[in-house]
Amino acid sequence: MGISIRLSDITKMETDAVVNAANQELRAGGGVCGAIFAAAGRDELRSACDAIGHCDTGSAVITPGFCLKAKYIIHAVGPVWRGGMDGEPELLRGAYENALNLACENGCRSITFPLISAGIYGYPRDLAWKAALETCMQYHWKNPDADLEIIFAVLDPAILEQGEKILVGLQDKAQADLNPTGELFDYRSEVFRMFEQFSKKWALLTAGTMDHYNACTVSWGGMGTLWTRPGKNGDEITVYLHPARYTQAFFREHGTFTVSFYPESSRKALMYMGSHSGRDGDKAAQAGLTPVPMGDSVTFREAEMSFLCRKVYAYPFAKEGIAEDVQAYYRDNPGAYPVDENGDWQPHWIFIGEVLEARRKESAD
Repeated sequence: MGISIRLSDITKMETDAVVNAANQELRAGGGVCGAIFAAAGRDELRSACDAIGHCDTGSAVITPGFCLKAKYIIHAVGPVWRGGMDGEPELLRGAYENALNLACENGCRSITFPLISAGIYGYPRDLAWKAALETCMQYHWKNPDADLEIIFAVLDPAILEQGEKILVGLQDKAQADLNPTGELFDYRSEVFRMFEQFSKKWALLTAGTMDHYNACTVSWGGMGTLWTRPGKNGDEITVYLHPARYTQAFFREHGTFTVSFYPESSRKALMYMGSHSGRDGDKAAQAGLTPVPMGDSVTFREAEMSFLCRKVYAYPFAKEGIAEDVQAYYRDNPGAYPVDENGDWQPHWIFIGEVLEARRKESAD
């Protein structure tokens, strides 16, 4: 199980599946698409594609390989490059991930990709390589039992060299950070420093699983000791989320969550995470953040410090206990604090998490 790049004709690859850089109509095109149709048998492949009819951008479908040495052709539709602000990174990663899923679902042990979208679709080649290789590496991390060899086939030595350079860089980063969440550390020995984190840095609050999670940026919260009892030190992190935040639903549903802090270099990414809900796409990928598991929850590779917490309390603030001027602030700002289905203002929820584990990168200040 690995990832490699070869100077090869994709139509001659003997892997279980080869990937066609397809269009939405699943028609024979130019470049890789035209070559695969020609080598597989244009009439047979066209009939199989016509039976499917259509494939959305970011998705993939599968047909027999016909005259190819590969058993299957997986048709993955990448995006046309429109400057990077029209969801292209997410769609390109989706095309690769959906192709990988189809390969595994159909018992494939090996798959060959072209560099999707980097031809007539105009995707910048360095960004296309980065999206392709990162997605494939993440697929291996998320699916350690998937015994799937991943190969990229290109015809231009310059493209091969560029891809290998990016692959080596990504692999070196992974090797240097085998534990993506950092090392365990005794946060209690630095308790006063820990208390200051929310006032010094933005944090991401994350809940869910690697398959389905959400995170949002906050700049408030607290850390302290509460409910000390036998076998429990009582160390808690308290955070507040308004029901309008998509992340709040994940906090209510799941029994654990993470609180992670980031270096100044991640400020732009955290601004993106705070200004987008993630309901309609993978905002972490758009922000350039890499999700990694922490316990049965999720944090991000870029975090310099992460806390895994068990949810021990979750409840909305009682409206009658909130000062009148604060209530007025909620009512007067429906844009920031949307009303419920009855048109009433909604208070924040308070979530208290018992610290189970704390990890920190060596580079943290």
